[in-house]
Amino acid sequence: MILDSDVNLVGLHPAMALIALCVDSAFHEHGHEARVSNGGAVRKSDRPGRKTRSLHPLGCALDFGLAHVPRVEWDGIANLVKERVRAVMVDVVYEPDAAGGGHLHVELDP
Repeated sequence: MILDSDVNLVGLHPAMALIALCVDSAFHEHGHEARVSNGGAVRKSDRPGRKTRSLHPLGCALDFGLAHVPRVEWDGIANLVKERVRAVMVDVVYEPDAAGGGHLHVELDP
C-alpha cells in the first residue's frame, strides 16, 4: 500500500485502518499495489442523490487508486472488498475520472 502524503493514519477512524488492510489485500490478490489518498476537502455534490459532504476530513473515508486498471478489474476488486468487509457498514463505490481511470471510494456508512 502506497500512502499519499495527505493520509493521516493517526486521524483515521479505527475501523478504517482495518478496512484499509482489507482493501490492500484485495488489490494484492489482483496483482496490484493500491495508492491511498485522503480524497480532498469537503465538497458539494453537483449530482442529485449523491452525498453533499465528504467523510474524508473525519477519518471515515479513503480513496484507493491505480493507473491503467481496466474497468472490469475494478468491479472484481470492489466486489472482493465488499465481501471482506461485509460485517462493517461500508460504502464501496468505483468513481471513474475523465482520463479513463478512477479509484475506489471506501467510507464508513454512519
